[in-house]
Amino acid sequence: MPAEDTIRVLLVDSDRESANRLAQSLEKQVAELDIQPVGTADAALDILSRAEGRDAGWDALLCTIGKRHLEGLEFVRRLYEGPCSLPILLIGDKADLESAVEGIKAGASDFLLRGPRLARQIAPRLRRAIDRARAHVHRYLLLPALDSLPDTVLVADPRGRIVAASAGSHRMFARTEDELIGTPFGNLLAGDSGRTLSQEIRDLPQGATLQREVPAMHSDGRTFTTLLTAVRQAGIQSPFLLILRDISQWKNLQEQLAQQEKLSALGELISSVAHELNNPLTGVLGFSQLVMGYPDCPEKVRRDLRNILQQAQRCERIVHNLLSFARKNKPEKAWIGINGILESTTALLDYRLRVDNIRVIKEFDATLPKTMADFHQLQQVFLNLLNNSRQAIAHSGKGSHVTLRTHSMDDWLRVEIIDDGPGIPESMLTRIFDPFFTTKPKGVGSGLGLSLCYGIVSAHGGRIHAQSQEGVGSTFTIDLPVRAPADSMDTGLPEGHRQSTAPARRNVLVVDDEGSILELFFQILKAAGHRVDTARSCKVALRKMEREIYDLLITDLKMPDGDGRELCERWCELYPERSGSILITTGDTANSETRDFLNRSGVHFIPKPFDIKRLMQEIIDILGDASVDEDEHNREPVDDLAPSGATV
Repeated sequence: MPAEDTIRVLLVDSDRESANRLAQSLEKQVAELDIQPVGTADAALDILSRAEGRDAGWDALLCTIGKRHLEGLEFVRRLYEGPCSLPILLIGDKADLESAVEGIKAGASDFLLRGPRLARQIAPRLRRAIDRARAHVHRYLLLPALDSLPDTVLVADPRGRIVAASAGSHRMFARTEDELIGTPFGNLLAGDSGRTLSQEIRDLPQGATLQREVPAMHSDGRTFTTLLTAVRQAGIQSPFLLILRDISQWKNLQEQLAQQEKLSALGELISSVAHELNNPLTGVLGFSQLVMGYPDCPEKVRRDLRNILQQAQRCERIVHNLLSFARKNKPEKAWIGINGILESTTALLDYRLRVDNIRVIKEFDATLPKTMADFHQLQQVFLNLLNNSRQAIAHSGKGSHVTLRTHSMDDWLRVEIIDDGPGIPESMLTRIFDPFFTTKPKGVGSGLGLSLCYGIVSAHGGRIHAQSQEGVGSTFTIDLPVRAPADSMDTGLPEGHRQSTAPARRNVLVVDDEGSILELFFQILKAAGHRVDTARSCKVALRKMEREIYDLLITDLKMPDGDGRELCERWCELYPERSGSILITTGDTANSETRDFLNRSGVHFIPKPFDIKRLMQEIIDILGDASVDEDEHNREPVDDLAPSGATV
């Protein structure tokens, strides 16, 4: 059986004796040659026709021409009348050059001169002819079938030069087949990857396959990621089949999914940290407000407390922004006008804008329809955008005014915030809505502002995009759908604006594992005339609920020895007529389980840290509707102690 690298050749020569001598001589001098002589063209064609496939088992044909074989040219013409892919090399003398030219025109691949150099030349010339013939087969038999594929299919010779290319190459590289032919394959890859990969492919064993993710280069210099599959075909000096698939979009999607997973994990971390921060912040804010409200509080102490309160509120806003980033909850919408939100937003920044000598131009559409939207969330969007424009103008010294423009178009409302500041570099414009990306100096911005804006607008079913030109300014455009209320119209005012009368003295149980928060509730509720009982664990709270009757339960949700949800369920079992007299206070609002429970149960809720006035209003709203048996509260209190004595 012939070796794998053997070149099997059919030698056609009418002089059988001469053909046998030539075959023996060449086989003796060139080990890889396996030559079978045949005397006539008819005999050669018969051998080829009886093989499995016209040229199966043969790598090439040798045919003598001229006076030694008058049928040589006729054999070449007859051979290529059918679908033959075998290369034919002609052998003759110098006097046969004219016949050789005719033979090459008829389809022959090469012409070799008889003589002492024939044996040295024949093997490499045969290999080149075989490679060219196989590339021809790939191009005209294989590649047309692959032209409709989105992938690019290339055929490269053993040296890595492209000899054929499918139609996908033009879509991928913006280069035609003619432009690619003869180009080293490595030149299509970016950086050093072309050189190293080309060598790796050339070193492939016959029949082996290699697959890699490699950076490819477009004709305009742009790089993109491809999945390359290289196949080394069997046979001597066989070409390579290279299949390239553009996986840039898939890689981008993969990176986005990975980024979402990281952000999801980051959101859980933020939620946990914010919950821990909200408890001490509740104490700082609450006690500051409490002491400031004492009639005998000295003015100097009140001023210091006011500074403490302002800094604590600043921390509260930071935590709130982090929680807003971490959670994905639906906005609480009301029937409101966008112009009014913009007016209130500019009022919040009026002082800072005047200090920075920035003029606000309002171009509001007076006929702008109202829509269902969350007042506070949209105010946060407008506040972030307006403040960004103010900071850009103030820090750069470029620009003097911001234009707020509204108008409607079909079923959409459009808000434009336009400044004449320094603008945003084009390279950064596509990234400005990414979380934690910021163009502000270190320590000035967290990079969450615009990503929060994007999330809020998207949650409203709207769109937000930016246009900018360096040195000219920036325009942020917000499109919101016009949506009518499903039920009766809401005033759009926060719940804290409702007016209620203070309830009578009631019996309140407060449950929290933070002693400072229990102390705060104790003092606030005691000052309001209520009887207060406290517990620092779920077990203690359950025991007290079963032996005492309460009008209101105020509880945290997450505690070391239990869950506030269990307390709520037990409360409803003990006091079914007061199932609505529960107030949840928690700083863990970013947790999906917490949000689901609050939405499902419909209990009253106030997030930590809270404002005392809002807390009292919430308690008034709950207790104002609760039915109370006054006789229950005429008995002596059981355990009316401060948290330090009552909750162990």
